Amino acid sequence: MIIITADDYGKNRHATDSILICLSHKRITTASAMVFMEDSERAARLALHTNLEVGLHLNFTMPFSANKISRSLREHHDRVISYLTKNKLAQVIYNPY
Repeated sequence: MIIITADDYGKNRHATDSILICLSHKRITTASAMVFMEDSERAARLALHTNLEVGLHLNFTMPFSANKISRSLREHHDRVISYLTKNKLAQVIYNPY
């Protein structure tokens, strides 16, 4: 069995709808879902009515685009983004802080 995973489920309406079309045509078997993004909540509701298996897409470098995010979460995530995008080595060298 070959598992084909579509990336960015929930990122935005276009990505979600395109992934569902691919699923309906049996082009993919799973998807990685993004949380706290523009279409995350709708994508989660739609996934309940399909046989799409969904895993978590860890997002460390793209700002959250959903409206209802706490200020604290957004600030912490922005710090992670800032650190990881500061230079190329930041993504491959462990920093305990």
